[in-house]
Amino acid sequence: MSGSRWKKLVLAEQSVIEQIPPMRERVLLAAMNLFKALPISKITMEDVAREAGVVRSTVYKHFKNKEELLAALLAHEIRSNHHPAIREMHERATSIENLTDMFMAEHELALNYVLLGNTFDPSKIPGIGELVLASTEIAEANRSLWLPILEDYRKHKLIKPDLDLEQTIRWLTYQHVWLLSHPSALTDSNEERRAYMRTYLFGAIEN
Repeated sequence: MSGSRWKKLVLAEQSVIEQIPPMRERVLLAAMNLFKALPISKITMEDVAREAGVVRSTVYKHFKNKEELLAALLAHEIRSNHHPAIREMHERATSIENLTDMFMAEHELALNYVLLGNTFDPSKIPGIGELVLASTEIAEANRSLWLPILEDYRKHKLIKPDLDLEQTIRWLTYQHVWLLSHPSALTDSNEERRAYMRTYLFGAIEN
């Protein structure tokens, strides 16, 4: 992908982040502070409003429930931290090995997310996988990252030409969620985990 197109994508992404309404950002920050300190099950929308210094109706104006708040925080994390790192990796090389490395790098970024322990534990949020996959905000954040990359790989004939890219991105998202919510179910070894992804995930779409 040309440098000019990547520059346009990055600028567009920055614009999305910068255009977050101040009050919405204020509510998100308040929710972040609470989610870091307390189990999500014990937090109410009233608590979020109190932390933000606004009335409860203001919170509901932007988010209908805690799940929507959480999805917005996850989407913001993807746009702010995952996008720049993965795009930089894509600029270095175009190969299935690098595609696998990008997937694993995003997984490592997610592992370092401050809310990970309070969000991707199925015992705390049993429906976290369903929440992530159902969120249009998270879906768009993932789509704006991976769609240009996969289009570039298809142009270079590295992935199957008839591949449904939208479904592929959804499958990548599912794999991330599963690995984060069940970190040791597959293996405790990062090398083995990467080998699984390279063989059974990216090997399946390789041209």
